[in-house]
Amino acid sequence: MSTPLPVPPALPESIVIPPRGPAPGLAIGSVLLGICGLILALLPVLTYIGVALGAAGVLIGVLGVLRARGSRRRPLIGTVISAAALGVALLMTGVYGGLFSAAPVPTPGTVGTITAADPDAGTLGSDTNPAALSTPVVLTIAPGSTLQIALGIPNLDDDAAVRAASTAAARDDAANHPPVDPEDTEDPISAATPPEGYRWATIPVTVSYHGPLTATPAELLNLRYLAEGAGPDTEAAARAEGEVVSPAPALSDFDGLGDGQAVTGNVSFLVPLKNPERGTLLLGSADSPTGFRFKIS
Repeated sequence: MSTPLPVPPALPESIVIPPRGPAPGLAIGSVLLGICGLILALLPVLTYIGVALGAAGVLIGVLGVLRARGSRRRPLIGTVISAAALGVALLMTGVYGGLFSAAPVPTPGTVGTITAADPDAGTLGSDTNPAALSTPVVLTIAPGSTLQIALGIPNLDDDAAVRAASTAAARDDAANHPPVDPEDTEDPISAATPPEGYRWATIPVTVSYHGPLTATPAELLNLRYLAEGAGPDTEAAARAEGEVVSPAPALSDFDGLGDGQAVTGNVSFLVPLKNPERGTLLLGSADSPTGFRFKIS
């Protein structure tokens, strides 16, 4: 018998290592970051987040391209979308920043002066060139502190409302602070009685404060009515007897305004019974005889 030949050992199976494909996580992450960045880039408050997401998407997309073995289509798409998001977010940041800074806080001028908010107004508000009531003005009350003021439409026949408000205030004051001598009690009906030939008028005043401290508008402003042709030293209306209270909401009701706060309150003043619309209003600081002149009609 012949000896059987030895069986050769089996050859090991060859190991096939598949080529590395693109990292799907990086590609998908880049696409998602780019899409989210594009959406947030269009929202005024969230544009900065859009910038961050766009930049992160570009970085992740570039890493995906570098690590890819084979098709780089998906990471390239993510990189392009993220780059577009980054560009749009940067553009919108500049656009929104310009829109929100279009109305800067008035620049303070000389303390105690009141001028038109428009720096190119020239002589507007002078005795010879009174401004319209809708003209905004700025009063500098201290270095770095201003009041921006806008007058509304006046009610030149508000006598009943002013007298009612003043009478009610006088009664409340008498009830809360009774006099020592009852005979010294003033009749509340006589409160804010206008002088002969005059009546009460009321105008709404909107005040916005800008400064580091606080401000009480009614203590800082002086509003006077001047008859036709009268100058600052010839105020037409004599002072009324008794305490005058403007109809609610009165400007004197607001105090302690902080930076950026704005209020609207009524201010009352005396006007002649005849042709009050021919006069002008002089608005200035509380301790100044001069101011900014407005025409009523």
